[in-house]
Amino acid sequence: MDKSIRVWDVERGFEAMEIEHNDPVVAVAFSPDGSWLASGCTDNVVRIYKIKTGTEVAAMRNPAGSTICSIALSPDGTLLAAASDGGRVGLWEFPTGIERGTIPPGDQLSVAAYDVVAFLPDGQKLVAGRADGKIEIWDVGSIRKVASLRGHSEGESFVGLKQVAVDPHGECLVSTGGIRDSTVRVWSMPDAEGESGKELAKFSEYSCSAVFSPDGRCLATVPGGVVKVRESGTWLEIATLPGHTAGINSLAWSRGGWLASGGGDSSIIVWK
Repeated sequence: MDKSIRVWDVERGFEAMEIEHNDPVVAVAFSPDGSWLASGCTDNVVRIYKIKTGTEVAAMRNPAGSTICSIALSPDGTLLAAASDGGRVGLWEFPTGIERGTIPPGDQLSVAAYDVVAFLPDGQKLVAGRADGKIEIWDVGSIRKVASLRGHSEGESFVGLKQVAVDPHGECLVSTGGIRDSTVRVWSMPDAEGESGKELAKFSEYSCSAVFSPDGRCLATVPGGVVKVRESGTWLEIATLPGHTAGINSLAWSRGGWLASGGGDSSIIVWK
């Protein structure tokens, strides 16, 4: 695993910046306006950088665990959430790094680590996927759990959730299962409390990522080494994007409509 972040100019295809770290980088997230970058590493620290200069402006340690697993920024760019393998989600003001609170672990500490986090479009609620397959929705102002979603192989140790994604309109939530649950599931929002969700697909190997397009019209998922694009709502497959020679580790969709995938073959492929 690399100990650096490389920032690329997608349209012109060149590396614009490299930011070195002392430990392997696990998670990254851009601010909505593209001016700031947050990183999470195996030292359990979240760092914030100013893109224009590459300068580190803040560093925050998660209150529990050893590794930052996932980072999410609120749609207005004022709040950062980071999940760690210690079972807690830290909340900080962005980009100052001032602590706002902590979402506590679940009841069973052995399986209650939060794997993935994502904000709802209103910025007031946070989706947190747990290592035991459960999905929770939290009000970040009051640090209060407002909903629990079921459907993945919950209750088993290390089921894991690889990704949670909310469409830009807040109408549905998609999650991808881990090693013991290779399904992609979708829930109707906001009234999803207690539902098991609809299974969109089940793969022979787990799908590590799911992302909505900026306009919410498409959903991209990853079964193995190809990208599958579906139409939101009907969930019909409309495109298959091959190209990688190994499994795909991550997906990202830019505001301008570029879709990028990063693979285990050490390559990044960009589609327009």
